[in-house]
Amino acid sequence: MNQTVRQDEVTNRQNLCEWSTEYRDWQLSVWLQVAMNILNNGRFGMAACLAGTMRAVTKKAVDHATTRLQFGRRIDSFGTIQEKLARMSILQYVTESLAYMISGNMDKGSTDFHLEAAISKVVCFSERF
Repeated sequence: MNQTVRQDEVTNRQNLCEWSTEYRDWQLSVWLQVAMNILNNGRFGMAACLAGTMRAVTKKAVDHATTRLQFGRRIDSFGTIQEKLARMSILQYVTESLAYMISGNMDKGSTDFHLEAAISKVVCFSERF
């Protein structure tokens, strides 16, 4: 009789393990989706935050260029400074546009914006000044 009871316990444990494996796989897929959403929102947040930072830095650079004198002239009259300020403005515009595009997709209820978020992170961090 003891051997029969033990065999039943083993069968019950095996059934429990099979159910636990299915539940665990389901739970992992749910947690993976949560983790990916957090990752994508973080990528989007970095691009949006960097857009604001770039705007502030550009404003400070323009203020500095308009007040600094070198060789008896303001440095904003030099071509290289004008190019640098123009490039800073362009990169800030691109970064802000990416952030607006992704937030528009998020507002529409799109759940598949991971590629755009990854691209915005790469573009914003590779083109930062």
